[in-house]
Amino acid sequence: MFFTVVNSMMLVEWLFIVFVLILYFYFGRRSRMLLKELKKKEIIAKIDKAREEAMLGSIGDGVVATDKNGAIIFVNKAAQEMIAWDDSMVGKRLGDISLLSDETGKHVSIEKHPLHQCLVKRKKIISTNYHFVKKGQMDLAVYISAMPIFLKDEIIGAIEVFRDITQEKEIDRIKSEFVFLASHQLRTPLSTINWYVEMLMSGDAGPINDEQRNYLKEVYDGNQRMVEMVNDLLNVSRLDLGTLAVQLVPVDLQNLIEEEIKANQPSIEDKKMHTNCEVSSEIKGVETDIKMVKMLLQNLITNAIKYTPAGGKIDIKVMPSGKKEYTLSVADNGYGIPQAAKEKIFTKLYRAENVMAKEITGTGLGLYMVKSIVEKLQGKIWFESEVDKGTTFFVSFPIKPVIKKKTISI
Repeated sequence: MFFTVVNSMMLVEWLFIVFVLILYFYFGRRSRMLLKELKKKEIIAKIDKAREEAMLGSIGDGVVATDKNGAIIFVNKAAQEMIAWDDSMVGKRLGDISLLSDETGKHVSIEKHPLHQCLVKRKKIISTNYHFVKKGQMDLAVYISAMPIFLKDEIIGAIEVFRDITQEKEIDRIKSEFVFLASHQLRTPLSTINWYVEMLMSGDAGPINDEQRNYLKEVYDGNQRMVEMVNDLLNVSRLDLGTLAVQLVPVDLQNLIEEEIKANQPSIEDKKMHTNCEVSSEIKGVETDIKMVKMLLQNLITNAIKYTPAGGKIDIKVMPSGKKEYTLSVADNGYGIPQAAKEKIFTKLYRAENVMAKEITGTGLGLYMVKSIVEKLQGKIWFESEVDKGTTFFVSFPIKPVIKKKTISI
């Protein structure tokens, strides 16, 4: 009996030992497999990371990535070479090392930096008006594209891609100078043609018949279109070159608008159009550049006349938009701007297809000029439009702009 009990206990112990050994070998093998799998995944992750960094590093454009707080987490080789950064920038906040300036040389605050803006506004930000600047080392004009990075609708960071456009800017400057000089030289012969045609049409050089007068009228109208284009090219060149000086003086907006309406009265009467001008009495002490505002009004009002059918109406308003700003609006009930044209409407030489189909003459420079003037006077411009129902352009200006950099007028 005793030996039977002992044998039974030994058997249980052996079974327990066997069970433990089985568990050890099974889970040990399982653990080794899991460890091997984890190492494999870690290796794959490192390879993927190295591949991504190699791809970003080999991009010719500068690439800078930040976390959601603006701290830099990656700078590629091109960025390091272009703006003299190195890996020590990683971990620093963008605001601590911002080198951006605008085209006037003024330092760009972190709040206006494209990377910061894309994080705040949660959308892509593009700019071509900034420079990376280091005193005595570099002045690099750059095209910047900044995009927020989302994960499940949450921003986890941002990435900025930039490229050197210094050479392109210089080419644009040379082209603008050429256009300016060529346009300037064209003014004299065009003015001479106008003078002689007017003299012939008035009969000062002798009598002419109706057929001859009609021919001269065609020459005169064609020459006037050339004069309009040359004047637009000159003004655009001045704006592009920065040679149109900003001179702030007190102005009466009511008088400026009424003068421009009067200058266009023949066209308004010819198309039997109705105009309305309303300037709020709350707006006082406005300072601006008269010649630039006249150019702006001329383009917006002539566009409203040109792109509105006979019998239409134009409504011009100036209203306060806060204590320090006012908004000028020019509304018509004309042809409107198609959806496909809305993103391009302020670009140089662009004209929407719906008005080109109606054979309305134009240079495609007016709205480009308007936008350039608005930017020079520290304003904002936008519009609302619907095809065949009309367009309203809005321009917001500070009542007293602060223009720090002055240019020399040509």
